[in-house]
Amino acid sequence: MFCIAPRLMRMAICFLFASPFAVGVNAQTSARETTLTVATDLKADAIESAKRGVPVVILYSLPGCPHCEVVRRSHLSPMVNETPPRAIIRQLNLQSTAPLRDFEGGMTTHRDFINQQKIKFAPVVAFYNPAGQRLGDSLIGTMLPDFYGAYLEDGLAEARKRLVQPVTPPQK
Repeated sequence: MFCIAPRLMRMAICFLFASPFAVGVNAQTSARETTLTVATDLKADAIESAKRGVPVVILYSLPGCPHCEVVRRSHLSPMVNETPPRAIIRQLNLQSTAPLRDFEGGMTTHRDFINQQKIKFAPVVAFYNPAGQRLGDSLIGTMLPDFYGAYLEDGLAEARKRLVQPVTPPQK
């Protein structure tokens, strides 16, 4: 019984910091959100991906989402400036109706593309090959925050491994 009490205390503290109070604190900092390049032309990104031999990594996010900000600031932003780059990194907003050229070169919007990808939550990090096919499992949410960096590294490593394997075109 003595082991349960400290565990319950920690859970209560975690719940407190995940409460609306904590979200309100994060909402105050949302004006200073970290920025990633917003996707406008996935076809051009796919061409660049093929040229460099790296996957396209897309963060599906929402404005003001504190979990999205953690993924952007702590994990994806540092990857943007890597030399040589390990990925082409872009961001899509679940609520945006901004125009977007998809992987095949067709015109759509962020929201319609996201619906086609069956993305329902934010943050989601997905890995794509130049043909617009997913390379492994997406990272949904922030999972265990202390291990998120490792999950991202594993996802990127798996995507890069699958990228060098021959791509089978989808059956029509």
